[in-house]
Amino acid sequence: QNPQLMPAHQVWYLATEGGARAMGMEKVGRLEPGWTADLQLIDATLPTPAAPHNLYEQLLLWRNHTHVRNVMIAGQWRVRDGIVLDADVEEMRARVHESAERMWEKTS
Repeated sequence: QNPQLMPAHQVWYLATEGGARAMGMEKVGRLEPGWTADLQLIDATLPTPAAPHNLYEQLLLWRNHTHVRNVMIAGQWRVRDGIVLDADVEEMRARVHESAERMWEKTS
């Protein structure tokens, strides 16, 4: 949340193409012909105007999971209009809760 520590465009790169490269994945993380990339569409109502000079900051600092409207993974819509289509959300929450509990137990 502190753009002074790392510029938003660098965080974006690390979360997309750079992260994929670090894991040995080639041609992943760009919207470009021949590349593999998942797609996330967000609510574009931003607190201030988005422009080329501040787009990364707008997306990374001022958006969160509540703004995600649609998600496509491997060519299949997984979230439409904010609704998860093909997963049991309650089961996923329970699994995340259990994982978090195990993590806290290991670190305490």
